[in-house]
Amino acid sequence: KISRSDLLIGQHVLAAPILRKSDLEILPTGYMLVGEDLNTTVVYMSQTIPIPSNKPDIAVSTAIAGEMLGLKMIYLDAGTSPYFLQVDWYDFNDFYHTINDLFDNCNIPYFKQMVQAAVATMASLSMDMKIDLVHDPLPSGNYTDDRIAKLFVGSSHAVATGQNAPRMYYRVDGGEFFVLPPSDIVSDTFYFTIPGQPYGTTVDYYLAVQTEDGTMSATLPGGGGGMNPPGTIAPEFFYSYMIADITTMTVCSNTVPKTIENLQHLYDTIAFPSDMVLQDLNVQVDISHTYDGDLEIYLIGPDGTQIALCLNRGGSGNNFTGTIFDDEADLPIAEGTPPFTGSYVPEELLEAFIGDYTAGNWILHIFDNDINDQGTLNNWCLQFEMTVGIENHKSNELLVQQNYPNPFKEETHFSFELTEADHISITVLDMMGRNVATVADRNFTAGKHTVTWNAGNMPAGNYFYRLQSEQFVEVKRMMIIK
Repeated sequence: KISRSDLLIGQHVLAAPILRKSDLEILPTGYMLVGEDLNTTVVYMSQTIPIPSNKPDIAVSTAIAGEMLGLKMIYLDAGTSPYFLQVDWYDFNDFYHTINDLFDNCNIPYFKQMVQAAVATMASLSMDMKIDLVHDPLPSGNYTDDRIAKLFVGSSHAVATGQNAPRMYYRVDGGEFFVLPPSDIVSDTFYFTIPGQPYGTTVDYYLAVQTEDGTMSATLPGGGGGMNPPGTIAPEFFYSYMIADITTMTVCSNTVPKTIENLQHLYDTIAFPSDMVLQDLNVQVDISHTYDGDLEIYLIGPDGTQIALCLNRGGSGNNFTGTIFDDEADLPIAEGTPPFTGSYVPEELLEAFIGDYTAGNWILHIFDNDINDQGTLNNWCLQFEMTVGIENHKSNELLVQQNYPNPFKEETHFSFELTEADHISITVLDMMGRNVATVADRNFTAGKHTVTWNAGNMPAGNYFYRLQSEQFVEVKRMMIIK
């Protein structure tokens, strides 16, 4: 026979040393009983009296007391209706909960979606409902011949054949997408042949796969959708490569070292004379400093664009030694530790400079925002990857922003910018790629525009919206909540 105290305390005590040695994240959780029913199993086993449901002040005070004791979560048992309250309840997203909700109002539609998602996840895992796609993106370079792209597809479910077989979508210089079937298949590896293109051309592409029974589909890069055939909904981002002469160059400052003074701004300039189109940029810095957390480090481009590389990271640690800021790095600078040797993703991505011309003054801006600790900028370098003798291929004819607010209940706004007048269509698609609403389909003048859409009686859930001009198309995700 198991005693009440053993259930409530004893088993926790036995599990504690095991959990401490595990890799699990431990979330101290309190249990609060709310309601008027005194004949429940919980009341009997715990020998406690529930907090009356008409006394929210008592429940809130109890939760605050739990927070002061170090609890991270509170579980509210109110009978047959599950209610959850996070101790720091004031942090709930306004779209899901408000301060006045506390625990006596549960967002049932949202809770239902979370339960459905959890059940779907467990079902997917149990039935191995997944498709693994592996592809090495094609690099830019002076390749004018046909390019061969290779895609490995791994799944316990049969991959579709015939008209629904794995396929590639590609376009040239932002034009219309063309569909390519596999040019060769070897076991689970599919090969696609992209026709050769002349110098100065940019090719975008993505890959799509579905299962034979039509229950799953996937795209690479992720985010696309569609079925029968797969990939009819393009992902937000594509793989891209350019046919051009690629030049790689590292340029370092010749005006260092410089002293980093307390509460002072330091600027150091690299003047780059060659006017080429930037395809990739990394920044390497070497700084001696006794308190890295005091430093803000920025890069300013020739056009005045400023990107934050590192903002007050490293605490009392010393120095930045051989630190490389690289968008393709595995670790964000926020997760690094002094002296930050190696490659890190900067606070803001350097891709903001991609497609710009390289000629002009590149400025490293450092601000020491505290007293007592000083340092020295020992060296810094720019690692350029550039194309020679071609036009700027930054896609800026149609600039599409994320809709706002998102998620939303009723109304949302679609904002975009045109560099010249164009015909724009804005459509809303469900997760199966079906057109469920047309927001706009008309001519717009050059400049910035915002179109408002009321979802009306549209069911809650995830949707895509597609903005399409004569030459460009962009697809983004959004969520409707009720």
